Amino acid sequence: MISKNFLLALAMLMSVVSCMPPKYLITAPKSVPSDVDGRAKKFIFLPKGIETPNKFAYLINKNRTAAFTEELKKVSDADTRRFLRSIQNLFAGKYSLAYNDIVNVPRSSFDYEAQILLADVLHEMHVDTLNYQRIYQRVADSTKDENIRAIAIKRNRFLKYEK
Repeated sequence: MISKNFLLALAMLMSVVSCMPPKYLITAPKSVPSDVDGRAKKFIFLPKGIETPNKFAYLINKNRTAAFTEELKKVSDADTRRFLRSIQNLFAGKYSLAYNDIVNVPRSSFDYEAQILLADVLHEMHVDTLNYQRIYQRVADSTKDENIRAIAIKRNRFLKYEK
């Protein structure tokens, strides 16, 4: 039989967890929403070329899995589908599924956003044998997009202070 104290402690824990800020915030290409209060540690920009980026960002951020799956069926490009599914799985904490998708996206796709996402997934999987700072630095040095460079530099700094 479950005690009342256990149920009370579980209810308190659940209320704390539901109030925690998100680790990631998904946003449309190259735009940071104006209502962001800085609680999300990491931004992930959706790649250019998606027909309804704001809709995908909303569905991922609100964890609307069924609606996301229906919208994903409308995407014709396989690499874009894999990229979006990887973001959704990362956001949902399904890191191995996210890895399986993002590892199959060509490195040339999405101007280094795929490499940042791969490093994020591996970091969340706690793959200790990988130097994430080197990946982020390589992206920062190679990309021509200032927003992606800024993301890579911020992730690199985050890792330095996380240790």
